[in-house]
Amino acid sequence: MIKIILPMLFLYSAAEAQMDMAFRRANAIALYEFLDTSGAIIKDTSSQGTPLDLTIADPSAVLRGSGYIDIQTRNLISSAGPATKIIDACKASGEMSIETWIENNEPAQLSVGEYPANTAQPNRIISLSSGLLKNNFSIGQFYDNAELYYSSINTSGNETMSKPGGSLNNPIMSTKNQIIVPSLETNSSPAVPSQRVIVTLSKDEVARLYLSDRDGNLSKAAQMATGFSKGTAAFFNNWYTDAKLTIGNVSTTITEVKNATGDFTTCTDAASIAKNPACAANSRYWKGKVRLVAIYCKTLSENDILGARSAAQITNKVIAVDPAVKVTDSLKKAQDIFQRLTGVKTPLYDPVLVAMEKKLSSNDPIGAAALATADSRFYNITVRDFASKMSNRAESITVPLNDFTATVVGAVRDEINAQRLLWDNLVYVADPTKASVPSSTVSDILRSNNHYESLDTQRIDLSKVLIPSTQKVYNGTKAVDMPTPAGLLTTRQWMSAHAIAGTNRRLVEFSFREFLCTPLEKVADSTGPDNVVGRDIDRFPGGSHTKFTTTCRACHTIMDGFRPAFGYFTFNSDYVMHSFTSPAVKTQEDEDKGLGMWKSEDAGATYVHGKLNKNATVFPGGRVTVDDNWVNDAVYGANLPYFNWKRMSGKGIQEFGKMLSESKQFPLCMASRVYTSVCKRAPASSEDALLAAASTEFVAKNYNLKFLFQKIVTSKECLGGN
Repeated sequence: MIKIILPMLFLYSAAEAQMDMAFRRANAIALYEFLDTSGAIIKDTSSQGTPLDLTIADPSAVLRGSGYIDIQTRNLISSAGPATKIIDACKASGEMSIETWIENNEPAQLSVGEYPANTAQPNRIISLSSGLLKNNFSIGQFYDNAELYYSSINTSGNETMSKPGGSLNNPIMSTKNQIIVPSLETNSSPAVPSQRVIVTLSKDEVARLYLSDRDGNLSKAAQMATGFSKGTAAFFNNWYTDAKLTIGNVSTTITEVKNATGDFTTCTDAASIAKNPACAANSRYWKGKVRLVAIYCKTLSENDILGARSAAQITNKVIAVDPAVKVTDSLKKAQDIFQRLTGVKTPLYDPVLVAMEKKLSSNDPIGAAALATADSRFYNITVRDFASKMSNRAESITVPLNDFTATVVGAVRDEINAQRLLWDNLVYVADPTKASVPSSTVSDILRSNNHYESLDTQRIDLSKVLIPSTQKVYNGTKAVDMPTPAGLLTTRQWMSAHAIAGTNRRLVEFSFREFLCTPLEKVADSTGPDNVVGRDIDRFPGGSHTKFTTTCRACHTIMDGFRPAFGYFTFNSDYVMHSFTSPAVKTQEDEDKGLGMWKSEDAGATYVHGKLNKNATVFPGGRVTVDDNWVNDAVYGANLPYFNWKRMSGKGIQEFGKMLSESKQFPLCMASRVYTSVCKRAPASSEDALLAAASTEFVAKNYNLKFLFQKIVTSKECLGGN
């Protein structure tokens, strides 16, 4: 077992050097390292006060090893008497923290069932209590559509557990996918099955929950500023003085533990509780491995917990007032440019504006703008909103941060050729050594948006932490290399917005809309060929072939020609599926169950998703998609000079992305979007010449989006003629 424990200790301590065992022994009021491998006593190794050792009521029901205890069935591990040194010290300090390293053996759903209000209580991992209804603090596990952690701290007057469940002290809780239960994750086992859990409560009445992810990276999972009020009394004033510290249960007796039910899943409402007295049993057991427990009567700081990664948050700089600053038109212009680029207004005495003024006076407007784009708020506000609008179907900027948006932000910061955003093997993630966010590839990036949303909720400075990476895809078991990466087009966000259900035509429509600023109706061509139109499109809608030729064909000749580029993709069960890596299933229903990817059974269509060839009886003579070869039918009439295409056909999503990025409309579209972003209005037709000139320079500057922002924001059209 030592071979397992040591790498875990190294992993945790390397990221959080401040929180080593010496720190814990010196600062924890009670500390349990589980160093003994046998016996009924768990020693308190803290240097604070008289040791508060714990006793295992049934030693035969646990396994002990160097650095852990494995609670295998219902048990009671408790201090012999009241945990007076914890109670007195925390009352005196008015703050506290709880830290534990655990490994869950089974889901709480098996013992407490679906969590209902005012009935079954969570299983107790750690508790300072006098019984089920008299709690000073606890960390527990329960089920509410997902396995969740729960921590309540009785401050002053908020403990009203008059019956099982009662008021749960407005607890701080984890969210879906944050808790690690290895038995539920056999398809994609966590790299680090043990999970570190830290709860802190500060004097300002804010509770915080920190959790490590499946790779061992610790981050803040939740923060609550409500539910922990101390009112007019001191914090912890009404703590029960007879409360005992327990692990794996509440304070009770071993007799009651053994006699109580092991199944509280029937405790679902008042009627069932009345029929089953066992629902009120003074026991809520938890099973699993515990590797460390530390109780502090102090608030662990973010620097204590996260180390240097706590400095990655966005901070507001303090600007010293300079009453001697000379206000000039150039200084005001610098202020205008700065605000447009960063989204915030800074005072005229800001030294950055003074430096920008000098650049403007030297006829170097791009240099002036470059000083503003060096500000982190350019990335965290302006570029983020610029990218977010393209990332979702509603074209809203009020969406959580995601891999699409983060990749654009990173590419702008690093001045990457913007064409690469549509075809390269590129995605930006947060460096886990700099940002304290969940970073497990499968659970936090590929199967959820946890990684990016945590950057949001913790207000992490994207300009400091984003790093380029290659794309991965989940194959139902683990993360593997994306077989056909295409930048933004194969991000989770893009696929979740446009490849979910449907027929993958929306992927074509929004590719034109977002990257070429061309709605489908503009590119539609009723004279185009219909031999690319799928079998699911009726050629005689309402019995009229004329209706098809004058309306339906115009859009479908474009969409259906390009659609095979996306033929190997879908989005289901919360992740991007690729036909090269996902196991095949025969029906959409099986895919919806997460069993694999529904693939077409048409001859030769081995890797094509079934939705591209579904509804085959609508018009059996329509096109059958057998691979990802696509044809560009947007080449007739006005479309050819409008797009100035370099490719008339191609294979796969990467070549489709290259076709878009090589179009004349791509740089024009980026110029138009940047104009709207920094000039705060859509460009007028009279400003077409500006956009054309800016897009030409954009191309000449190797498709540098940062330069495009600088160029457009300093134009007289954007600044109102200044």
